[in-house]
Amino acid sequence: MKVSDSLNKEAWAVRWRKAMQGLGGILALLLLSLTAQAQSSNGRILGTVTDTSGGVVAGATVTVLDVDRGVSRSLTTDDAGEYNAPNLTPGGYTVRAEANGFKKLERTSIGI
Repeated sequence: MKVSDSLNKEAWAVRWRKAMQGLGGILALLLLSLTAQAQSSNGRILGTVTDTSGGVVAGATVTVLDVDRGVSRSLTTDDAGEYNAPNLTPGGYTVRAEANGFKKLERTSIGI
């Protein structure tokens, strides 16, 4: 093996390493930009409506009121008594739960 062949192989190895490092940097940048897009300035309120014995209340009406804007959203609990109000703008909220045969419950000053 000639000295020039050895130098060419070393030069190729150095170029290869630099190319892989550059590719790794680009890949890391792409992955970081994906997580940045997933972030949002909105929030959500979720919960479970239960009776005094801890049993879930399916079909209860839950009203989420944006106190700052005067906008409300009505939801119905699922079979597990759960509700989810996504995509809420930051601010103060009041949540009210109502169901036939139960006393109305209201929680105020919920901040997002």
